[in-house]
Amino acid sequence: MFKIKDMILENKKHHNKLTSSHESPFSYEINLNLTDYKYIGIYSRDKFITKCFLKVLAGINKSKSGRCQYLEFDVFDNKEYFQKRLYFDYETNYVSTLNPDKLSDTFMQKFKKEFDSTKFKKIVKDLNIRGECTITSKYEFTNAGNTLVNHALSISLPYKILIINNPTLYIKNNNQIKYLSDNFKNKYETVVLGLNDLGLITKELEIIIVFDDFGFVHTLNPNDELVVINAQQNLDEYKANKLFISNDDKRLILHGFNKDDFKKLKKAKIDYIIISLNEVGGYLWKKSSR
Repeated sequence: MFKIKDMILENKKHHNKLTSSHESPFSYEINLNLTDYKYIGIYSRDKFITKCFLKVLAGINKSKSGRCQYLEFDVFDNKEYFQKRLYFDYETNYVSTLNPDKLSDTFMQKFKKEFDSTKFKKIVKDLNIRGECTITSKYEFTNAGNTLVNHALSISLPYKILIINNPTLYIKNNNQIKYLSDNFKNKYETVVLGLNDLGLITKELEIIIVFDDFGFVHTLNPNDELVVINAQQNLDEYKANKLFISNDDKRLILHGFNKDDFKKLKKAKIDYIIISLNEVGGYLWKKSSR
């Protein structure tokens, strides 16, 4: 239900620790009509870009240009919208207890929000969150446990719009990822996930917005494919085929190839494979985060 028009998101020049190189600044021009989608993923190898975009969608930050609307209303500093939406970053530690009564009291006193203790206890049990923490003077969670308890917390609050960054951070169990995704799809007007990777949860989404390495924004679906070329080639040669991600030894290109394109690759003795979107993580490095 989001509409984004003429938004400019800047990727300012910064140092990439992975390649020991300085990357040139560029800007993403964003025009998206997401009114028909309820379950949306956002992905960039630069986690700064993902977080910036999510904070604009959440109405926390104002875009320097253009507009971001939800149901035809601007989201920035919109109190009515804030009552409906929750922004969480699952990398953050929000709670130090699993006591639902304490959590319920806290949210009522501070935010005047009802907390579903029954739902919280069920998720804690289903995901074995107690097995991901140690108890001293407070609950101390493992990295995976912090993600899981943040999920239990966000699902137990009465918001209709969820904007979640890093929804599966440190989670390796496929059954747990499916459980998280099923909860997201359950009852909400809109769920936007800032993807920490293009893994299993990608298959569950309706649409994925990808900010590539070259200043372009792609609207993809979970079934889209990419071509991986194991060679150092002139990048300009593949721009027509939507170059997506580039490392020193690999080029990941959105699949726009035809038979003649593949013949050229074979003639040049360039190896390639075709992969699905959720397999991308195995073929790239993460960019440094800021």
